[in-house]
Amino acid sequence: MESFKTILEDGTIEYKNKDGKLHREDGPAIEKTNGSKYWLLNGEYHRVDGPAIKYSSGCKYWLLNGKLHRDNGPAVEYDEGKEWYLNGKRHRENEPAIERANGDKFWFLNDIRHRIDGPAIEKSDGNKEWWVNGELHREDGPAIESAHGAKLWYLKDIVYSESDYKKEILKNYITIEDTSLNFE
Repeated sequence: MESFKTILEDGTIEYKNKDGKLHREDGPAIEKTNGSKYWLLNGEYHRVDGPAIKYSSGCKYWLLNGKLHRDNGPAVEYDEGKEWYLNGKRHRENEPAIERANGDKFWFLNDIRHRIDGPAIEKSDGNKEWWVNGELHREDGPAIESAHGAKLWYLKDIVYSESDYKKEILKNYITIEDTSLNFE
């Protein structure tokens, strides 16, 4: 599809298709005078062989069909960190989907906060949160631990006192042989 070049008053170069949508198949559809570049096809951010948005500051965004997406690395790279996306959803298996330069880490699967082998949020200040399928949940301790020692116990997004949490956990692990136990 043919593209038509326009130079705007500020020096920005734009390429549009016959329908007036930003479009260029052989390079960026927008080139700013500061060096930022944007790849679009038919008005949607799209680039297969690199980032679809490259800011002069060094920030990069990989997009396919208008959605953040990258199979072999982070879809967003910026000074403050990196973020992994598949088909527009924060997603990374067995590793954090968001890694901040300050050390903060956030786990997501299909845009849902989730991790089964540890906290889904690890903050550089020492705060930790355990999430499973988008709910605060932990069966072997508090689901929220602050760096200052505060603790909150959650099961399936319901907060419990520590004693009620222990009773609830024990209910899930009692067998028929344990019926003589008294948990009151």
